[in-house]
Amino acid sequence: MLARGQKIIKSEIDKFTGQRIVETSQEAIAKRNKWKNQWQQVLVSVRYTDGEWTMPVFFELEEIEKYDENSQVILLLANGERIILPSLYTGIGAEDCPIGLGGVNSHVHGFSTILPLENKDVELLRQYEITDVRVSPLGKNYDFVIGKKEGSTIMTMINLIDNAVTK
Repeated sequence: MLARGQKIIKSEIDKFTGQRIVETSQEAIAKRNKWKNQWQQVLVSVRYTDGEWTMPVFFELEEIEKYDENSQVILLLANGERIILPSLYTGIGAEDCPIGLGGVNSHVHGFSTILPLENKDVELLRQYEITDVRVSPLGKNYDFVIGKKEGSTIMTMINLIDNAVTK
């Protein structure tokens, strides 16, 4: 299944738990523009596991940041509502950020986490595009304006999973 670059990368029944798992590919919703010397980006995917929704995320930020139990992501929707998503992982954002074949972007430092989505969040994300994202590691905020094309990325991912689950 493919929609504007997004696709289902996993659709299976876990042989140990019997749970149905469906996950999309990871896509950038806030993109870097190396020509404007902007290296940061936010990459997301959506995962569905037997009725539970999560959003695996990879942040690429210019500074090495600490993520603690209060770190979060805020999604601002086109209707003005905000979805506040806590990071389930803590740690230091110092992962390598790949740039093509075997290269690493030395301008940014990565951090992988999972954001839990409540059913009410998923319903909002089915209906409204994202206009802005705030990433909040310990003591800082990184704000990103989301482009028109990227604003519907999560909506498309949820629709792909909905279609895969109803088959």
